Amino acid sequence: MNKLRSFRAGLFSILLLAAVLVAGCGPSAEVGELQSESQTVEMEDGGPVRVEIDFGAGELEVSGGAEKLLEADLPITSPS
Repeated sequence: MNKLRSFRAGLFSILLLAAVLVAGCGPSAEVGELQSESQTVEMEDGGPVRVEIDFGAGELEVSGGAEKLLEADLPITSPS
């Protein structure tokens, strides 16, 4: 009886693992061509500025030294 119980538990584990692996083999989302958009914002009076960045995913690089308040190159992928 103990061998049967161990066999069933092992079989269940193998089937569960196989189901998880097969579930991950579904169709993948395709991404369209990578494009770039540039944006600039002129500085108005040179006073202090408060910035809030809401960025959901990916990588964001922020650095100083721009002659304007904002100089940005934004990579954009369009859905295919």
